[in-house]
Amino acid sequence: MIVTPIKTDIVHINDDFFVFLDKFVPNDLENKVLIVTSKVLALSEGSVVKPSGNFKNSSDEIHEIAKKIVDLYTEPHSSKYNIMLTIIHNTLLINGGIDSSNSQGHYALLPKDPYKWAKDIWEYLRKKYDLKNFGVIVTDSKSFPLKWGRVGTALAYCGFKALNNKIGEKDLFGRKIEMTHVGVAEGIAIAAVLEMGEVAETQPLCLVEEVSQIEFVDHLVTTEEIEALNIDIENDAYAPILLKVDWRQGKS
Repeated sequence: MIVTPIKTDIVHINDDFFVFLDKFVPNDLENKVLIVTSKVLALSEGSVVKPSGNFKNSSDEIHEIAKKIVDLYTEPHSSKYNIMLTIIHNTLLINGGIDSSNSQGHYALLPKDPYKWAKDIWEYLRKKYDLKNFGVIVTDSKSFPLKWGRVGTALAYCGFKALNNKIGEKDLFGRKIEMTHVGVAEGIAIAAVLEMGEVAETQPLCLVEEVSQIEFVDHLVTTEEIEALNIDIENDAYAPILLKVDWRQGKS
């Protein structure tokens, strides 16, 4: 796998993202995956909130904003770090993915519809450069239980199969695989975000190529493909933990 971050200008609130793409994305995109951070998409679509000045600290305001946009959340007082666990876009994130870093004095939310962005970017560049094999991933970053450190995650994708089904194949000793799916989109996102950086690198775009397990497709990602990628809490391997959480309903 070859991962190449792209240095860009700063994206400002309400900038035209496709003008930005035209300026910084090269035309040799065949057999590559374009990675786009969710932050620049949120800024471009204006998914930001200006601090109101009505809260003692920014965390309290972020928590109130998060309650209005996430599907589920925990009360911040349940954490020693005063953070909320939230589920948004079927992803477990802290504080709904809201933060104020590189957000030009605002709180940046996640993009309203990451999959619409992934599909629009895929269609735009595929048509512009007459591409056959090309993919797009919209990324954010998250933490894992029991491990320090943030890693990339795929909020949305288009142009390839996100899962590589290994069920029915045999291991080195002839044992049939019963459950394994390789997370292609997640694996690419992790590698890309590592190289793009999390602080002041100004690299919100990245190209990934020579991915050994990728299978490109020639259609927009479908609702069925998206649903097949997600797991309901009740069916998740971590259900014994997730079902014990005192989840509160968001979007109030």
